[in-house]
Amino acid sequence: MKRKLSKTTGTMVALLMLVAMLGCISEEEKETPAPTATVKVGCVYPLTGNMASRGVASRQAVELAADIVNNKYPDLNLPLAASEGLPNLGGAKIELVWADTRGTAEEGRSATEYLIINEEVDVLMGCYQSAVTETASVAAEHYKVPFLNPDSAAASLTERGFEYFWRSSPIVTTWTQNIIDFYKDVNIKYGAGTLQTLGIFNEDSLWGMEASDWVLQKAQAAGFILVERITYSRDSADLSAEVLRMEQADPDWVFMGSYVSDSILYIKTMKEYGWLPKAAIGSENMAANEVVSTAGEDLEYFLALCLFPQDIASVRELTAEINDMAMEKYGTVFDDPAARAFTGLLLIADAVNRAGSKDKEAINAAFATTNIPGEQLILLWENISFDEKHQLKAGRYAIQQYLNGEWKTVWPWDSATATFVIPMPEWDER
Repeated sequence: MKRKLSKTTGTMVALLMLVAMLGCISEEEKETPAPTATVKVGCVYPLTGNMASRGVASRQAVELAADIVNNKYPDLNLPLAASEGLPNLGGAKIELVWADTRGTAEEGRSATEYLIINEEVDVLMGCYQSAVTETASVAAEHYKVPFLNPDSAAASLTERGFEYFWRSSPIVTTWTQNIIDFYKDVNIKYGAGTLQTLGIFNEDSLWGMEASDWVLQKAQAAGFILVERITYSRDSADLSAEVLRMEQADPDWVFMGSYVSDSILYIKTMKEYGWLPKAAIGSENMAANEVVSTAGEDLEYFLALCLFPQDIASVRELTAEINDMAMEKYGTVFDDPAARAFTGLLLIADAVNRAGSKDKEAINAAFATTNIPGEQLILLWENISFDEKHQLKAGRYAIQQYLNGEWKTVWPWDSATATFVIPMPEWDER
C-alpha cells in the first residue's frame, strides 16, 4: 500500500526538485538576460511633400541599419552586426515606427508627440530639416524621451541646453569654415585675384538663414566681398527674378543655401538665362541623388560639400560593402544624409544595448558615453563621441565637383581624385 504524501511534504519535495534544477543551469545561461520586448525607435522624417525624396532615402538607410542590428552579419565590422538583436536586452529587436513631418515644423512636433503618446516609443531620431528638428526636439525634451539628430546642421540646435537632444553630425560652423578654407586655398593656388566677390542664395528656413549667415561672416573675415544676398521661399516655383538679380551683381562665386528641389530649380534657371559665376557651391543637398538624376549634365562643374565622398569612401571595404547592400536592396547607393541616417540608427542601437534596458534615463546616459571607433563607421570620421553640449566632437567634409557625370573630390588637395575646374565653362561652351 502506497502512502500519499502530505500537502506539506509534497511542497517540500517540489521545492527540492526546483533547487536541483536550478543547480543544473550553466553559468552562461544564468548570465543571459531575459528576452525583452522590441525596442521602439520613432523615426520623424518628411515622407510626403516636396522633401519626400529625402525622407524616403533616409528611411531606406535606417531600415538597412535596423536589419543589420536585428539579424546576424558577422562579416560586417559594424556595431552589433555580429549578434542577432541587442544582446544586453536578451536579443531584443529594433522596431521602427515612422511618422511623417510633411516637411513642416508644425507637423514635425505633432508627429513626434504622436510617436511618444500613442506609440510609446523608447527613443527618437530625425528630422533632416533643422527647422523641423527644432520643434520636434522640443516635444521630446518635454516628455523626456532621448532624441538623436543625425542630419541637421543649424548650430543653434545644440546651444539650447537640452538634456535629451543629441546630434551625431557636424554643425554648420564646421562646413561653412570648410567652404571658406577651400576658396582661400583656391586664391593661393590659382592667384590672389581669382575669387574676390561673393553672392548668396538662401531659402528662408532656419537652416538656410543660419547657414548663409555663417558663410557670410566667415567669408568677410577672410576678405571676400559680398555683392548680393537673396533670400527666397523654399517652396518657390519660379526663381527667375532671383537669378537675374544675381546675374546683375555678377559675383565671382556663389553659395547656394538650398535644399533639393530649389537646387534643381536654380541650376535650370541659370541655364535658361545663360549665366554662371566662376564657381558655385551648395551644401550636401547639391549632391543628393535626386539632384544628380534630375539635373543630369547641367550639374557639371557645380560644387558640393560632402561627408560621404564616393570616390574616397569606395576604397574602404566596409563602406563598399554597405553601398553594395543598398544598391541590391534599393537600386541606389547612399548619399551624405542617407549615410548619416544609417549611422544614426546604429548609434541608437549601441546606446540602448549599453544601457541594458528600455529605461529612457538609462538610454540618455548611455548616449553621453558613446565612443564608436572610426573603423566601425562608413563615414570617414575618427570616431563618434559627444561633447558637453551633446554635439558630435569629430566630423570632416570634402569639396567635390561634378565632372563627366560623377562627383569627384577636388579638395583638400592631398585627397583630390580630380583637378578642380575653374572658371565654370559657359553654358554655350560645353
